[in-house]
Amino acid sequence: GAIAARTVRCPTLIIVGEDDRWSPPAQHREIASLIPGSKLVVIPACGHMAPAERPESVAQAIDLWLDSF
Repeated sequence: GAIAARTVRCPTLIIVGEDDRWSPPAQHREIASLIPGSKLVVIPACGHMAPAERPESVAQAIDLWLDSF
């Protein structure tokens, strides 16, 4: 959990669906706050299976994140 997240020292992209009930955005916001320099992307109109539900949005988030380096 939180202890492990604080030890992450590599570029980190966190993606979550805004309608994810199993692992909600609030949980991901907390995780992102613990990882220095992490990037959080919330995919609109999407549940827990973001890559399957919104593949274009996930791919775009990854592309934009990778382009930031």
